[in-house]
Amino acid sequence: RNKNVNIYAENRHRCKALCLPLNELLFERGCCMKVLGCKDIGVNCDFVAKGKTVDEVLKKAAEHARKGHGIKRVTKDYLKSWRKHVHNV
Repeated sequence: RNKNVNIYAENRHRCKALCLPLNELLFERGCCMKVLGCKDIGVNCDFVAKGKTVDEVLKKAAEHARKGHGIKRVTKDYLKSWRKHVHNV
């Protein structure tokens, strides 16, 4: 998380190095967004939870599970199982 990426911008034939945290840079460009789809866990549904962090994705997935699939209580076991299927895009 603390790795930096150097981006070189030309300014009158000189390069300036701009350092940004890697995860922020990639997220701004649409890379490395975390996702979890119902189909990833074997449910026939097109919903996909997206977020910057695993916890954000799991929160959205839990809300969808309650509203979209009638799961009354999303347990720690559900979340532990789902966490294994969250991946980067």
